[in-house]
Amino acid sequence: MLRILADESVDRQVVDRLRTEGHDVAYVAEFAPGTDIVCMCDRMNYVADTAHADAYERQVGRRGVLFTLEQAKRFVADTAANRMWRYDWPPARVVPQRIIAGIKALGVDVSNWGG
Repeated sequence: MLRILADESVDRQVVDRLRTEGHDVAYVAEFAPGTDIVCMCDRMNYVADTAHADAYERQVGRRGVLFTLEQAKRFVADTAANRMWRYDWPPARVVPQRIIAGIKALGVDVSNWGG
């Protein structure tokens, strides 16, 4: 089972199908219609491959880093297990240097960020 956040651009039939297959889908159109998904997912964008990443970076004018699927799973595991489902969890302090060090420890090339 996957836990999935689907924004309003995702067709209702897709959400229904995912739920039928046993996935836990949080659908923005149901709990927060009109939410700006760009603000919700401010700095993490998912791309299909490096060509898609390059095209996206040219469009938005900033460079990112590429995770393998396994690296991405490890990166979000604690948040997915806790913060996304425990709404009483207190806000965490964001320390960019610690986050970048953690990403680098996963084996991700962070040279686009000067690291």
